[in-house]
Amino acid sequence: FDLDPACVDSVRFATKVDAARSLFANDPAEALARLDEAIVMWEGPPFGSLAQDVPSLRVEATRLEELRLAAVELRIDCKFEVRPGGPEIGDLERLVVEHKYREGLWRRLMLALYQSGRQGEALSTFRRVRKILGEELGIEVSRELVELEDQILRQDPAIESRSTETTDALGRDLI
Repeated sequence: FDLDPACVDSVRFATKVDAARSLFANDPAEALARLDEAIVMWEGPPFGSLAQDVPSLRVEATRLEELRLAAVELRIDCKFEVRPGGPEIGDLERLVVEHKYREGLWRRLMLALYQSGRQGEALSTFRRVRKILGEELGIEVSRELVELEDQILRQDPAIESRSTETTDALGRDLI
């Protein structure tokens, strides 16, 4: 086949995700818009049931699914930057159920809970992921999760929601 890469859905998806990744630091709102465009393109598992029967497709399906999850995580990060209150907690809870070994999703859920004024639930979430990883995989949670737990316990201002800040970029009182 001699296809224009722009005609291949997975290439278009990856291009949008790469563009969003490049935009994130300077323009998280535009990055979020690009990710929304990319994620809406996604329709079910890559290659459907065919990936189960063809080893080379299974490898590619795994790669594409990992790219999709990375895009979902980046989209969540964009929402923390752009939207007051950050991402929807219900969406994050659904994601950690679907991908229970993905610590980045657990970290984002803990942060969203904390920023929503639900410190106890954020700490309970930490205990939950620690138990899952310990009992099912025999491993400890990552240093990043331990550090976030510590920040939550100390009520570290560095993890406060942007929507709860009381000063602007110049340090002037907003309230």
